[in-house]
Amino acid sequence: MIFFKENKFFNILGNIIIFFVSLFLLFVILGFFSISVNALNINIFLKIPLFIIGFAIMVALLILISRVIVWLTNRLTSKQYIIFLILLTLITRIIWVFLIKSPITSDFKIMYETATKLINGDYSTIDKSYFNLWVYQFGFSGYEALVMSLFHTTNPLIIKLLNILYCLGTTLLVYKIGSKIFNETSGRVSGFFYSIYISSLVMTSALTNEHIATFLFLLGIYVFLCSNLSFPVRAIILGILVALGNINRPLGSLILLAIIIYLVLMLIKDFNFTNIKHTCASLILIILSYLVIMNLASYIFIAKGITPYKLTNRDPFWKFVTGLNYDTKGQYSEKDDSYLYSIKEPEERKKLEIPLIKERVSNVPKLASLIKDKVLIMWSGPDDSTYWTCQYLNKRILNIAIIGTERIEFIAMAFYSIIAALFLFKEKKYNKNLLILLLIAGYASVHFFIEIQTRYKYFMIPLLAIVQGYGVYISSKYLKR
Repeated sequence: MIFFKENKFFNILGNIIIFFVSLFLLFVILGFFSISVNALNINIFLKIPLFIIGFAIMVALLILISRVIVWLTNRLTSKQYIIFLILLTLITRIIWVFLIKSPITSDFKIMYETATKLINGDYSTIDKSYFNLWVYQFGFSGYEALVMSLFHTTNPLIIKLLNILYCLGTTLLVYKIGSKIFNETSGRVSGFFYSIYISSLVMTSALTNEHIATFLFLLGIYVFLCSNLSFPVRAIILGILVALGNINRPLGSLILLAIIIYLVLMLIKDFNFTNIKHTCASLILIILSYLVIMNLASYIFIAKGITPYKLTNRDPFWKFVTGLNYDTKGQYSEKDDSYLYSIKEPEERKKLEIPLIKERVSNVPKLASLIKDKVLIMWSGPDDSTYWTCQYLNKRILNIAIIGTERIEFIAMAFYSIIAALFLFKEKKYNKNLLILLLIAGYASVHFFIEIQTRYKYFMIPLLAIVQGYGVYISSKYLKR
């Protein structure tokens, strides 16, 4: 009991989380510079000094930019800042959506076409081979169908306009969460950086499930961490919002796991009978409300005759099969897909998938090398948001500008997040910020083993933006001295 009161164990666990996040982000930054320098066709002996010079210039520029941003954001009153943030987020994204007519491709196309069939009650022509395995994808199609029914149109523009509103909501939540768990200046910097993050802007014209899901997840986190509601109400609302987000994008399990670990850590920090009761009650209410919403949604789809299955992933091992493919470095594998394509029953697929997974994880050095390659591709390498939004529009210069801007923004986020993490480690300021750090660590870790696409970074960005704001604040504070 004394051990818990002194918070030694709590601090050790907090240090481990901080260490992992910092090491991961440092590897991402170094990987970015390595990829950039290697892309240049120059002598090997020139690459190392060029690497060092490039890194030094980046640090100097980021420090300068951070000072300017802190100065600008602090000159506004709270009301002025919120108006500025709303206008900046809305105007940039509205312009993009109306100027760029993004094609609907890949999974986005399947889900959109399914939504139009749901509106018309045409369930017989839905792609059963796709939805019978990945039943959870019906969730986003159901959302699209609901929106188009409410507005009496199948024009995808209405989905894109709602995407803009979800982006605005996410931006404001990034600001509010950053302000609550750190301070007002940190929150303002976080909100500003997220509002101008280019992939968030560009992806508003894609019919992706990321926008609504990320907004719902963050809203749940905000209510749970920052609201003044009683703990039972906060727990129930969190469970409901995570479930609604999970219906659109299946990240609910990861978020619930992070919340469970966070609550246990907070219990260790202040171990007493009252907190034991609150923690147990919170966990029960969160999980119960989550399961009620998920089962209710499944019941609606089953009752309507859309699918006989619950909104779950009936082939969960597929993501690991592709994620552990050495030839494609954890990306989609046409060879694996062809190997399993003719098998439609999940139990039969599992019999082939599990041996494949076991074989691919058996060689530990090879697995470590694969994880390294996957981190470089997903986090250090160029973003593919232009692939989903303007690949067919023959706008090469625009594509290059977007990719370059996104890399600068992301590396800035990673750099300042490391500064924030190191300061939290130094001061042992582990509190509500631990949930954000746990989500970053968990989301990064899970992609060591499952399929990767660079667009999957989307959920990580607002989390990094929240932490980054504190890093910018700390840097600016120390530079003033």
